[in-house]
Amino acid sequence: MAWKLIFQRAARKEFDRLPQRPKARILNALERLVQDPYAMTNVKALVGSELFRLRVGNYRVMYRLENEELIVLVVEVVARKDAY
Repeated sequence: MAWKLIFQRAARKEFDRLPQRPKARILNALERLVQDPYAMTNVKALVGSELFRLRVGNYRVMYRLENEELIVLVVEVVARKDAY
């Protein structure tokens, strides 16, 4: 059973402003993520938070898993230099 992908409004705006090539790579990674969020290799749980970080090239996607509804909620999409 695949998970559903949902962007928060701010994350959708950040994603839409990205150049086409990174946007395509991020979307591809998110499509793989929703198949099984616990099997991804470029994922790290953020310390002191319920968020996870997905690394896609020079970009980072912060997201939260809502297990009851099988939802991957994208909270933030940022360039690596701005993420930390």
